[in-house]
Amino acid sequence: ANERPWTERIELGMFYVLDKEKHWRLEVRGRLMTDGIFIAESGHHDFDNSFQVRRARIEFRAQVYERLSFDLGIEAGRTSDADLRNAYVSLEIVDPFQIQVGQMLLPYSTERLTSSKFLSHPERSILVSSLVGNRDTGAMAHGVLFDDLAHYSLGIFNGNGQNQRLDVDDSFDYAARLELRPFSDDSFRITANYILSPPDRTSSGPEDLKTVGNQVTKFLDYDAANRRRGRRQRAGGGVLFSRGPFEVKGEVNFDYHERVRSSTTPRSDLLNWSWFVGASWVLTGEELKGKNDGARVTPAQPFFDPATKSIGLGAFQLALRYEDVIVDERTIRQGFAVGTDRVRALASTLHWYPWTEVRLSLNYTYSNFDDPVFDSQGHRHKDDHAIVTRFAFWF
Repeated sequence: ANERPWTERIELGMFYVLDKEKHWRLEVRGRLMTDGIFIAESGHHDFDNSFQVRRARIEFRAQVYERLSFDLGIEAGRTSDADLRNAYVSLEIVDPFQIQVGQMLLPYSTERLTSSKFLSHPERSILVSSLVGNRDTGAMAHGVLFDDLAHYSLGIFNGNGQNQRLDVDDSFDYAARLELRPFSDDSFRITANYILSPPDRTSSGPEDLKTVGNQVTKFLDYDAANRRRGRRQRAGGGVLFSRGPFEVKGEVNFDYHERVRSSTTPRSDLLNWSWFVGASWVLTGEELKGKNDGARVTPAQPFFDPATKSIGLGAFQLALRYEDVIVDERTIRQGFAVGTDRVRALASTLHWYPWTEVRLSLNYTYSNFDDPVFDSQGHRHKDDHAIVTRFAFWF
């Protein structure tokens, strides 16, 4: 069989290679997202209205003999150099027990694990964006139990974030996630997540917080001398319900730092937490499909159908999200940070899908601060009004 011409041994598609016996498959995937981010008022001197390439990613995924796979992603957006995203190997021993080793997303938060291609809004909620970094390097066991009722993940990670060649200490982060799917149609999910970080990690401490996916207005500015001498615990959970063109979801998340100290304050335990609830509706009536990494919208009438040479409306989707971020009251009172201890944000986004793989989004997010925050030039801000536009294409 190996003496046959290679054209007879493989099948070529537009973005994949598959051998005739279907023992292995290689796929090439990509995404490009360009944004415009604007503050709808003058006087925000720490933020400049701008356009940016939010993501420019190419991914290679391979499946070998159904049990072994790898995922390799390279990102060129938002940095001067390309860097790695996913870079892991996965071995499926049996359905209840699979092993994944390499650089990957931590198993935390449905909002965080939802692909950027299928997010309800251009940016994730404020605390979710801060709680879990892009990726980390480690090993994870995961699987499906009780005839698809429960999905679990248990992982051990360096805790340094992505693209770090070596661990900076001898301690690891431990992560766990449980997801229950009580209905066979996968219309309802209940999730719980937990991450434990060790005490006294080098250069550890609470991170500054900004609105709109941690990009726009800094409302909590921590003292650079802060150090966490105790453990960090991140915990949360959520629900998701989807039926036809509708989806409703919500999460609550906690970020607990033990024995935080700075150059001017005594040690304290600090707890920040937040909750959000969101809903989306496909206005043109298409049913949401495929929920493992986010719900997809396939227009019933594409903007242009090359098969019939017809022009259609595409699909429209409206999404809303209300978010409340509550900062430990000791943070500002005891001088660990300056800013405000509470932010309420309302995000609204209209998506247009001319085709399944193309989405144009218009987002408006209003954020209100309980206490005024001040930019680097001393200007006072009680709220911000941010507009984000996005053109996204993927294959």
